[in-house]
Amino acid sequence: MIPRGFSIRPARLLDAEAIARVHVISWRETYGGIMARTYLHGRTAENRTEMWQSALAQSPPDRVFLVVEDEAGEIVGFAHGGAAREAAYGRRGELYAMYLLKRCQGRGLGRALFEAFSVGLQAVWMGDFYAMVLHGIPSRGFFVKMGGRSCGFGETPLPGRRGGRRLVDERFEWM
Repeated sequence: MIPRGFSIRPARLLDAEAIARVHVISWRETYGGIMARTYLHGRTAENRTEMWQSALAQSPPDRVFLVVEDEAGEIVGFAHGGAAREAAYGRRGELYAMYLLKRCQGRGLGRALFEAFSVGLQAVWMGDFYAMVLHGIPSRGFFVKMGGRSCGFGETPLPGRRGGRRLVDERFEWM
């Protein structure tokens, strides 16, 4: 159920700038103190907008790309996924990215967005999927609450905060 005052809808090309803003702010809110500060501050809405414009413009029919809007029509979160990028994990679908601004968390929006994404994947033949989540972040518990099963760990290419320390991704799966 979508909390009152919010809506979830398919993303449009015109949303790229707002999605980029949410992406950058969420990364800083979520990964501050974990990832290298220079790396996080090198990610700007300007340089992420082009990436999201490309993703939206080239979005194949088996992709699911949703945004969360508040009452004022401001995009405050998004979920993006589609065909699995890593066949070795044995799942057809993948949640590539899901972010919600910190000020909107704890209201049931994450659950509503995740459920809408899951339904969207089922509609494009991918009921089973996985997500790679940076190990040790507080939102790990969210994926557990959503029924995700922890299925393994692997190094991420993202830079850690101290001397290039490697960070670890945890793989969650849903059937």
